[in-house]
Amino acid sequence: MNILVANTDPFTPVDKLADYEDELQKLKRQQNNSPSHLLATPPAAVAQSPTTRLSSFLSITTRRGAGPPSPPIDPDSRPSSSAGLLSTADLEKALSKEKTLRKQAEGRLQQVTNELEELSASLFQQANEMVADERRARSKLEQRVAQLEQREKEKVARLGQLEQAVGRINRVKGLLGDGTGSGRGVDSSRGSVSSEGGGEE
Repeated sequence: MNILVANTDPFTPVDKLADYEDELQKLKRQQNNSPSHLLATPPAAVAQSPTTRLSSFLSITTRRGAGPPSPPIDPDSRPSSSAGLLSTADLEKALSKEKTLRKQAEGRLQQVTNELEELSASLFQQANEMVADERRARSKLEQRVAQLEQREKEKVARLGQLEQAVGRINRVKGLLGDGTGSGRGVDSSRGSVSSEGGGEE
């Protein structure tokens, strides 16, 4: 009896099952006592109901006891909520770090892009200035060459004028030289004639 009481506490559903069986037996007794079922199951069957309940209870407890005992649960094998929280915190921390690194990388990329754009603009400006300087220098050089050519033409023209002037001077000198020689011949002839006339006297 002590064993039965000790085994009753952990198996409350068994007691409920026994109560259900008692209710069924009561219903059967009521059905047997009714006038329409006088020739039903004899009282011996009713007397056997406690034995049936005990046998069913023992069979149930035997089946439950025959099963292998459940292994003890290892506390380390249980998924602890703290470990889950730590894992989530680690994931959030890693995600936040990844976002920070991504923002830093995007900032550096934007900075490098801006520097490249500024450098490209500066190089284009310098190239344009160099082209403009070269054009100005070339224009000045062309103007200088044109001036030199003009001066050369003027020198050639002046040289031609000088040559013409020298030629005229030479012609004048030649004319003057011819006139002086003829005058001297006339004078000499006149002197000789006069000397001859004086001797005759």
